[in-house]
Amino acid sequence: MQLACDAIVEGMCGGWSSMAVDVVVVGAGLAGLVCAQQLQALGHSVAVLEKSRGVGGRVATRRLADTCADHGLRYWEEQGGRSQALIQQLVEQGILHQWTDQIQQIWASGQVEPFRETHACYYAAPAGATAVAKFCAQGLDIQLNQRVQAIVSLPDHRWQVRSTSITDGTETTVQARAVAIAIPAPQILPLLEPTVTGLLPLIAKLQTVQFDPCLSAIAVYPRPEPSIGGEIAWKAIRFVDDPDIAWVSQESSKRDGDALVFVVHSTSLYAQHYLDASDLNPAGHHLITKLSHLGLLAGEPTILQVHRWRYAFPCHGWGNDECIVSACHSLVCGGDWCGTSWLSNRYTEGALRSGLAMATDLHQQLKGEFGQESKRVKSVLS
Repeated sequence: MQLACDAIVEGMCGGWSSMAVDVVVVGAGLAGLVCAQQLQALGHSVAVLEKSRGVGGRVATRRLADTCADHGLRYWEEQGGRSQALIQQLVEQGILHQWTDQIQQIWASGQVEPFRETHACYYAAPAGATAVAKFCAQGLDIQLNQRVQAIVSLPDHRWQVRSTSITDGTETTVQARAVAIAIPAPQILPLLEPTVTGLLPLIAKLQTVQFDPCLSAIAVYPRPEPSIGGEIAWKAIRFVDDPDIAWVSQESSKRDGDALVFVVHSTSLYAQHYLDASDLNPAGHHLITKLSHLGLLAGEPTILQVHRWRYAFPCHGWGNDECIVSACHSLVCGGDWCGTSWLSNRYTEGALRSGLAMATDLHQQLKGEFGQESKRVKSVLS
């Protein structure tokens, strides 16, 4: 995937009402983008449908006045061979740089210590985490703001994917020989026809996957506040046993800007109370106030924005394979909830591996090449 960072993502600003391709990829998160890139590199025509207005999924950045904040993925680190290869590319392209080699963790007793004793290196994107997603999306035909309504099996062994534009309500129909669904498992279930032969085992597997939610509060302060005795000494703190707060990062340490920006991630227990709340600001104020009482922040933020991640972290994933293949083989599902990486919080590595696994399985099906083909496929991340 040797692509220029500033190239235009083909198809993202255009539109199509109907088309036929080899593969439809549902979801433009990291797993979906890698899957689409791999399939396209292998010579297949690919269309990507994404519900949001941008690519990346939880590789998300919120734009602010003169800066931004990563309110999804906290940082990038080498979690395995795939993430190491991608990070190396991104550093060479100037998209990622080393952010810090030290993250703190705090206990309820107030004791502060290094999060990891090893010499870890944590990376960040000066332009925001979505710069990585845009890098991975380049050259793909992506239609944004598309809410997939149904994935239907056709008599000729093809698939029909129907979606509706969130912006203007227009309908899009795509026919394909195969489908890759790279979204959280609970969101896949309503899209599948339970009566289709071959999907019942897949549906049963998807029903076992569960996620924990999270709230992300973005707080902006004018410089030099909030600071205690000058510069803020920490860049990120992990909370070990706090019932409300799981993480806080000084986002302004990742990039230049005139403001101090912080992102606070709640615990899943705290987020559970706000799954159906229409106003998340009270939850955000509580998190910021609690940090103020701990002496980590001071004063009222000039900007406070709160985002709810309903499917933030898999708490019961599909831990056997890196993707789930239907009995008919031409429909696969995957994401960071597959494989075993989610067990050790290696979500980035898991997403990359799952995306490649989905592409490999579909390539075998489309080409009719089973057996050892997966060993001959050259990864776009190598």
